[in-house]
Amino acid sequence: SDRETGQRYGYSLDNGDLMWGPVGEEREIQYYSARQGFPAYGILYLSGYGGEIFAYSTLNGTLLWKYNNTDLGTETPWGLTPTHISAVADGVVYAFSGEHSPNKPLYHGYRTRAIDAFTGEELWTLKGWVASGLGTTLAPIAIADGYLVYWNLYDGQAVSYTHLTLPTNRE
Repeated sequence: SDRETGQRYGYSLDNGDLMWGPVGEEREIQYYSARQGFPAYGILYLSGYGGEIFAYSTLNGTLLWKYNNTDLGTETPWGLTPTHISAVADGVVYAFSGEHSPNKPLYHGYRTRAIDAFTGEELWTLKGWVASGLGTTLAPIAIADGYLVYWNLYDGQAVSYTHLTLPTNRE
């Protein structure tokens, strides 16, 4: 990752040669987030304060899909809500709205999202502002045995959970 622009490069692990890049012509504030991204299934998943999620092929840097169903208009200073990936599991990208230093009252409309890791299709959303403070935009979550557990700042619950449903087109 280029720290100044947030653009990404792919290098060979065999010889260190540049394979692709730079990629990532994103909204100006998009690259403020977990800069490393999440690699899984031969895809590099990126998210950030720009409210979008990008999926790039790790083989050649091709943009495979983009998700940006996070528009809240004037409800936040950004328009699109800051959206941060916290996990990729069982063919699903789990992303959360939140930021490191929220104002009170909290902005309305922030969501927890499950997105198909291969198509970018939104599988479900839940109202939720995930506690992603402590100097990071990564939400403190746990996924196991069909449950997703996290702290929801909207209702002040130390733990909120839901039973997860896998996409019907996955085994």
